[in-house]
Amino acid sequence: MSVENQDIERSHSIQLWEQLCDQIERECRSVNSVDRHRMIVERMPLDISITDMNTRKLLRLSYQEKGPIINCHQTAKSDSSIAFRAEQDSASSLTLVHRGIPQNPGALAVSLMIGLTRL
Repeated sequence: MSVENQDIERSHSIQLWEQLCDQIERECRSVNSVDRHRMIVERMPLDISITDMNTRKLLRLSYQEKGPIINCHQTAKSDSSIAFRAEQDSASSLTLVHRGIPQNPGALAVSLMIGLTRL
């Protein structure tokens, strides 16, 4: 991969990371609109942590520029990674891949939140 392609991938991956975090925060606000103060979100530029106060489960995602990759830690699950995959039809388009399944930020946020809220 050329240096130019690596730079494009890094710039697009941080945008995709931010979209994922935004989607997760939206999901938390939605849950909190029904069950106030259930989801506690702590977000920094390269990390986001969500605690479900009902289940006491934690979801922690950390963006790693080297790779780039997102480390994923969930209570009662083995640690995993979320990768960025370049789309075949576009050099400037990336997809998130978690546990072998390509997903857009919205779908992945919902999937991660479902895992967090289940007992």
